[in-house]
Amino acid sequence: MRFSERRSTSQPIICDLVALRHNTSHMTSYEKLHLRYVATVGGGTFGRVDLAWSESTKQHYAVKKFNIHDVVQEGHAQYVNRERQILRSLENPFIVKLVCAHMDRFNLLLVTEFVEGGELRDYLNDMSRVHATCCLREDLYNAVRFYSMEIICALQHIHSKNIVLRDLKPENLLLSKDGHVKIADFGLAKVLKGNLLQNRRRISTSSSHN
Repeated sequence: MRFSERRSTSQPIICDLVALRHNTSHMTSYEKLHLRYVATVGGGTFGRVDLAWSESTKQHYAVKKFNIHDVVQEGHAQYVNRERQILRSLENPFIVKLVCAHMDRFNLLLVTEFVEGGELRDYLNDMSRVHATCCLREDLYNAVRFYSMEIICALQHIHSKNIVLRDLKPENLLLSKDGHVKIADFGLAKVLKGNLLQNRRRISTSSSHN
């Protein structure tokens, strides 16, 4: 490969890294949290998720960690940057809240509230086993209706920002300690140009990650 070709290929990657650095450099609250990492609790679209304890706030947080080298090599910098921007733009009780973002020499970190109730799917599966008899199934149906309304409320807020989630699945629906749903993982989400309600294009989770 000629130098000019190599340069043109790497240019978008450099721009994405500059954007990542710019969009995280002003968020200094990471240092103020004094986080102590406890365990790895899962994975996201492009990174792993760690549980951390803050010595200053006395709260747990979820830290989504992206290795910068891997992000660059796999061409995912734009998706990571987009996820940070999208999370920052959303504010809804049924969407995981971004606390801060931070970049060190090796990793980009997205610190969010820790949703400790587990996955909604596991809760409903357990509930269906307990309420297997016909007389108790109404409780399960009521729970499904309740959480469906919370998910719809979150999606309305997401769509009002012209954002398409593209990765809504049971693994990304978490429960808070108070029993409310929280949508997590916006790694494949995308901001559309124009008005989403007027956009007639067909979008699915199987579409290319543009």
